[in-house]
Amino acid sequence: MNPHWSHVALNCRDQQATEDLELFHTTDGAIHEPMADGPQNAGAVRHIAFQTDDLDAFLMRIGDAVPISLGPLSFDNFIPGWRIVWLIDPDGVIVEVSQGYRDE
Repeated sequence: MNPHWSHVALNCRDQQATEDLELFHTTDGAIHEPMADGPQNAGAVRHIAFQTDDLDAFLMRIGDAVPISLGPLSFDNFIPGWRIVWLIDPDGVIVEVSQGYRDE
């Protein structure tokens, strides 16, 4: 039931330069509106992702503490048992939590 790290997706103009990027903590203290989960915002975090063995149990545990952006959705047509929900973190970053995803 506990989620574990899956991946982070970044929008970028130069993939190699982005792969060489260092990340730094911001001190502005601002809470930003949710980022659009799409490539139109180069340099912005697109989303970060975690995987869990039991998405329903995870959602019950967090309750209303974290707003849901989309889902939970089922992608059984692509991978049987694959389900995803997208949440919004306090900085407006989309956080994907999935169950059952298997990479080919």
